[in-house]
Amino acid sequence: MASKAKRPRLSAAAVAAARPKAREYMLWDGVLSSFGLRVHPSGAKSFVVQTRVRGRMRKFTLGRFPDMGIMDARKEAAAVLARIWAGEDPAPAQRPKAPVFRDFAARYRENRKGVWKPSSLKTFDIYMRGRLLPAFGRLKLDSINHARVSAWFDAASVDRPGSANRAFDILSAMLKTARKWGELGEHVPDACANIVRNPKKVVARYLDEDELARLGAVLDSRADEHPWRVAALRLLTLTGARLSEVLNLRWDEIGVLSEDGAERVFPEDLTSHRLYKFWCVVREEAGLPGLRIHDYRHTWASQGVRNGVGLPTVGRLLGHRRLATTAIYAHLDDSALQAAAEKAAGRIAKAMGFEAETSPEKSDNAQMRTNPIGLP
Repeated sequence: MASKAKRPRLSAAAVAAARPKAREYMLWDGVLSSFGLRVHPSGAKSFVVQTRVRGRMRKFTLGRFPDMGIMDARKEAAAVLARIWAGEDPAPAQRPKAPVFRDFAARYRENRKGVWKPSSLKTFDIYMRGRLLPAFGRLKLDSINHARVSAWFDAASVDRPGSANRAFDILSAMLKTARKWGELGEHVPDACANIVRNPKKVVARYLDEDELARLGAVLDSRADEHPWRVAALRLLTLTGARLSEVLNLRWDEIGVLSEDGAERVFPEDLTSHRLYKFWCVVREEAGLPGLRIHDYRHTWASQGVRNGVGLPTVGRLLGHRRLATTAIYAHLDDSALQAAAEKAAGRIAKAMGFEAETSPEKSDNAQMRTNPIGLP
C-alpha cells in the first residue's frame, strides 16, 4: 500500500471516476485505515476492509458500488474494524438481502389486486411502466437512496410535474410497504423523506346558479335530437357520479327491470368519446369554454358542502375512501363561511340563553349577530 500521508480521503467522485485496468487494483482511503475500493478488470467495484487478523492478512468485502454508497461503506468498514479490535467475529453483520425493485413491484401489485379497483390497477401499471421501472427496475430496494430518488424526481418534474407527483406517491407507498413486510431493513434510511412534491395546479371548476341555468337551457334545447346524450349529462349533474359509472349503469343497480331486457341503462354505442364530442358542442353553446365533464362532480360535491351536508357524508356518496380526498371539494367562498359561522353561533347563543340582535339593514334573509360577552 502507498504511504497513508500521500493518500487522499476516498470520495464519491473518486469512486465513480475509477476506471478498470488490465489487473485488479485498490484505491485506499487516506482517513480510515484498511478501508478501500477494489476495482476489477471487468469494471466491477466493491468496497473492502483489508487488515491483519491474528497475524494473518484478511480481506472482507463490504458491498458493491453503486448498490452501496461511499458513506454507507465507510460506516460498515468502521464497524468491521471495531469488531476486529474487540476480538469478535470480523465478518460484516449479515443482513437480509433486499429484493430487486421490479420483482417486489410484481408482488406488491399481486397483493393489491384484490383490494384496488380496476382503474387503480391500470393507473399503477401506467406509472410503473412509464416512470418507475425505467428508473429503479434493476436496483435492489436498499440501493434506492435519497440521492437517487431526488435526482429522478427533479428530472421527472420538468415536463409533467403532476405525473411526477403521482409516480412519487406510488414509490413512497411501495417502499413503506417493503419495510413493513421486512423486505427493507430498518437500517436503510427513508429514500423519500423530505422530498417536496410539486405544487398542485388548481383545475377544479364550480358552476354557479347562472352557469347551471345556461347549461340546463342548452340541454333542454337538444333533448329531442339527442335524448340519451342529454340524459347522461343530466344524470352526471344530479348525482356527482363518475362518467364511467353513468355510462356503465345497469338497470338492476337502480331496482328497475328493462322492458327490452337490456342490462345497461344507456345504449352500448354511447361511448365516452361520443359523449365528449357532444359535450364540447354543449359547453360552447352555453358559454362555458374549457369546462370539463368531471367539473359536474366538483359542482355537485361543493353544493352539498355549501348546503350543510357534512364532508363524511359527501365522501361516502362520492365513493371516497379518505376524507382528505373529499376536502378538496370544500372550497367555500367567504360569504358561505361567514353564513355558516353566524348560523352556528346563533344556535349556540339560543341554546345558552343569550340575546341575539338582527341587523336592521339586512333583508328578509337577515342573519343573526350575537353578543354573548356583553360588548357595547
